[in-house]
Amino acid sequence: RRDGRWMYYSLNTDVIEELSGLVESFRLQKRSRRAASCG
Repeated sequence: RRDGRWMYYSLNTDVIEELSGLVESFRLQKRSRRAASCG
């Protein structure tokens, strides 16, 4: 199980970075949409 987790984390490091970037862009889109709808 430890080895599996290590592989899982090693693979996720790259995925997490990509996901974090996507989440940030998604949040920015939500903010802009909210501002546009409110304003």
